[in-house]
Amino acid sequence: MAWVDKDTDTMMLCHFDKDTMLHEIAHLPKDDAHSDAWAKRLWDLQETYLNKKDCQVAHLEITRYLSGRRLYIKKLGEKPPKYEDQVSIWVNTKPTSK
Repeated sequence: MAWVDKDTDTMMLCHFDKDTMLHEIAHLPKDDAHSDAWAKRLWDLQETYLNKKDCQVAHLEITRYLSGRRLYIKKLGEKPPKYEDQVSIWVNTKPTSK
C-alpha cells in the first residue's frame, strides 16, 4: 500500500518494492485515479524498469483494475487470468488472552 499526496508533493510507501513505487509514480502526472491513461503509464514504467519475469507478474497485478484488464487485452490479445486477491493472515486471526 502507498499513496501520493499532491498537496505536499510527497509519496508514502508502505512497501519498498519497485512495483509499488512505479504504481505511485504513474499517478504523478495527473490525478486520474486508476484510469486507462494511468494503466498505460504504469505498463510503460514496468516495461522500462522491471526485468522480464517481474514485469509479467506486475502486468498481472494491474488486472485487479478494470483499466488494467482492458490494457492487458489490448497489449496481449487475450483475457488475463482471474485476479485472486490475497487474503490477509489477520482476517481470521483471533486474539489470544492469558
